[in-house]
Amino acid sequence: MVQQLQKYAPNDLETHLCAAKVYSRKNKHLLHLQAIKRALIIHQKQNSNSRTSDHPTPTTIHPELHSSIVSLTKAIRGQDQDKPGPADKESKALAPLIKKIFTLEAEQMDAFPKSNQTLLNFNDAFLDSNQNSLPHRTAAA
Repeated sequence: MVQQLQKYAPNDLETHLCAAKVYSRKNKHLLHLQAIKRALIIHQKQNSNSRTSDHPTPTTIHPELHSSIVSLTKAIRGQDQDKPGPADKESKALAPLIKKIFTLEAEQMDAFPKSNQTLLNFNDAFLDSNQNSLPHRTAAA
């Protein structure tokens, strides 16, 4: 169903936010990352008249997109710890590769926390810059 949405509504932000949620629940981290990247591009195009920056920053992104970025970052960074994760050997073997791809992609995008930034600090910065927006405050809660 997600593929159908992406095929027939590729320029709709909600399509990629929905895809990100689905892939998050299925622990499909690379597809989750792809959905976030597509949503960021669409969000950037929708808001290009009100911004001068070339890349969305944590202070200008959609609240659901922020939640998805935090969720994915938490999942990827959590793979180093002894938390429940992929059950099969193949998934466990791919975890370092997925983390490396994520790190390389995240470093290129302003909307993601940098590798030396904690999620708490990233979330606090988002909250501080969006205190007047209830949806943004809810997403950062």
